[in-house]
Amino acid sequence: VYRFEAGQPEELDNVTHLLKILRAHETTFTDDRVRPNQRYVYVVTAFDRLHNESTPTARVEVGVE
Repeated sequence: VYRFEAGQPEELDNVTHLLKILRAHETTFTDDRVRPNQRYVYVVTAFDRLHNESTPTARVEVGVE
């Protein structure tokens, strides 16, 4: 799971944007490091058994109140 502040370039090769690597049994993730009055963009990728990363999902923009 990657997170970017809205308007930031979505550079997946910058590991500072990588929030969490979920294991196969984990099906949810809660981002508890958000700031009020901020907008974030999230994208998700998957890894295969050889550790090849997939293309990212469609971006989801979320506003925090």
